[in-house]
Amino acid sequence: MSVNCGPDVSFNDEQCIRVFDSSEWAERGFCNHCGSHIFYRLKENGEYIIPVGIFDSDGGFVFDKQIFIDRKPDTAVPLT
Repeated sequence: MSVNCGPDVSFNDEQCIRVFDSSEWAERGFCNHCGSHIFYRLKENGEYIIPVGIFDSDGGFVFDKQIFIDRKPDTAVPLT
């Protein structure tokens, strides 16, 4: 489960984060020490999608949206 945190996000120890350009529409952040997934960020609008397990508290999150696989971006890449 993840939280859409919008584009205004900061991290306590950004020097430990590495970003991987994972697709045409998103990049993924991970810990350069243990490899844990920290976020994915949409390139178009800079929104961060962050797993709820990263947060110290429950944050009072409200479950209001579910993303279905049939609505994902087209990822078909022709083989060369």
